[in-house]
Amino acid sequence: MTTAVETGRVLPGGVSAPTTVPAWLLHHAATRPGGVALRVKQLGRWREVSWRDHAARVASVGRALAFRGVGPGDRVLLVSENRPEWIVTDLAVQGLGAMTVGVFPTTPAPELAGLLRRSGARIAVVEGEEQLDNLMEVRAGTPLERIFVIDPRGIRRLEAPAASFEELESLGSLEAVALREGDPDVWREAVARLEPDGGATVVFTPGTTGDPKGVMLTNRNLAAAAAVGVEAYGLRPGDRIVSCLPMCEIAERVLVVAQATRAASTVHFGEGGDALENDVREVEPTVFLGAPHLWERFEARVDAGLRTAGRVKRAAFRAGAARRGGVARLIGAWLVTRPVRRQLGLARVRVALVGGAPAPAALLAWWDRLGIPVRALYGLSESTGVGTVVGVHEPSSGTVGRAVPGVEIAIADHADTPGRVGEVLLRGRVVFAGYLDDGEASAEALDAGGWLHTGDVGSLDADGRLTIVDRIKDVIVTSGSHTVAPGPIERRLAATPFIRAAVVLGDGRPHLGALLAIDVGAVSDWAAQHGVPFTTRQSLITQAEVHELIDDCVREVNDGLIAAEQIRCFALLPNELGQEEGVLTDTLKIRRKAITARFAGLVDGMFS
Repeated sequence: MTTAVETGRVLPGGVSAPTTVPAWLLHHAATRPGGVALRVKQLGRWREVSWRDHAARVASVGRALAFRGVGPGDRVLLVSENRPEWIVTDLAVQGLGAMTVGVFPTTPAPELAGLLRRSGARIAVVEGEEQLDNLMEVRAGTPLERIFVIDPRGIRRLEAPAASFEELESLGSLEAVALREGDPDVWREAVARLEPDGGATVVFTPGTTGDPKGVMLTNRNLAAAAAVGVEAYGLRPGDRIVSCLPMCEIAERVLVVAQATRAASTVHFGEGGDALENDVREVEPTVFLGAPHLWERFEARVDAGLRTAGRVKRAAFRAGAARRGGVARLIGAWLVTRPVRRQLGLARVRVALVGGAPAPAALLAWWDRLGIPVRALYGLSESTGVGTVVGVHEPSSGTVGRAVPGVEIAIADHADTPGRVGEVLLRGRVVFAGYLDDGEASAEALDAGGWLHTGDVGSLDADGRLTIVDRIKDVIVTSGSHTVAPGPIERRLAATPFIRAAVVLGDGRPHLGALLAIDVGAVSDWAAQHGVPFTTRQSLITQAEVHELIDDCVREVNDGLIAAEQIRCFALLPNELGQEEGVLTDTLKIRRKAITARFAGLVDGMFS
């Protein structure tokens, strides 16, 4: 299937469809100027931003950046939490034919230094004092000339090379442009000249198996991914979207910048963090994208409420969430599950998506029973965040669904053999242009036939549904030559009541072992109920009774595995896995080599 942006289809009224995301912004500003593009929560109240005002602000920033010399091929660093200025800067940069380089706001200075040097950015936009300090610390020897700060609160004085984002906007105002006799249409004209294969953004990969790589995405990539939001997900004008995943994650970036702009949906920026649940209740989104841990957070809130509810209410909830029909289910749905959806703020959700990490089948099944079919997505930064989606009316079967319009999928060496496992290949207009300044890695990822080698192991069934097994680089080969994908085993272990996270190891070893992080809350409650003394996490994990408890969990998981996949030994981690130790990426993915090195003593002791 092709899309409007790919074919130049004519819109109603004889108007040619825009072919880039910034062009869609200008189209909406002209055709629906009073429509709501953004809602922003400030001092407890939601403020609306129309498409006309949104486009005007983007154009102001675009004119200012053009005056600062930003043009085709240049890169602008963007280091900020989710907020309207993220979208404004991103669209302004794209419109000039330049590339936005989004960086997580929590990126430590040493890592930021590497990303800054590799990006070659002369201009950066940062959120506040912390990000400014980090950039100032590492800017020596880089091309960075100017830093614009969105929220300068706490900064005693802004001195060159720093200035406020407000100053940047003022520089691009029509009044300022007129005073210096500039071209007020410079940004709009640049948008009209955008080439489909021109660079639009650089997205750095998480770096789970090495240094992060800069994924270069083009205007064509973003336009094709934007069309997927309409054709595959069903986004509509006026749909309400809450921005909650980090904007640097490709799935969130594509949804709230490209797809929302293409569909004329309304993006909401609330207070975020611990206030996210309240934001969702107030907005009542019709489209909601969350990582598995976010959906689990909402599920945990419901479960906590049920534990304190009366017996009748718990029974009504179970009846309402039952798969079978009957009067009891209808009554339970009316009295309990519908009010639960309203209480969560998810009663109006029409498009519920989970991405960013594999979603446990039990999680999807739980939401199905609640009446909210959460659909799994599969995509990479290299495929502009899209690839497959589970259909709205399909059961949550553990697959990540079928290819979205415009994308082809194959399994390396097994293209015509359903069910065979191999590397997943993708092809289509969403596939990236290559890695930033890394021709060798680009050649490895993109073959002569235009296929993207994803590095994921998976299989296709006879109906074209894709199942992802693991990353090729994570696959373990034991000393007995058994090949094992650790990901599914780790997810099974983490799904048990007392294990929060698991890292399966065993490369070159006679069998598999696992480093396990306990769920401190659940294990503490169990220990208190069973009279097991403890004072700290460390004292808790040294108790023999706790080891027996976790051993029972491991045995339960092993019962469902073949011999080569079973965990024969384990060790309990002394603390949670955290980014500050360098063992997790910004998107909370495991850096297996870093973990093995960090806990080398535990690993050696486990296998001895």
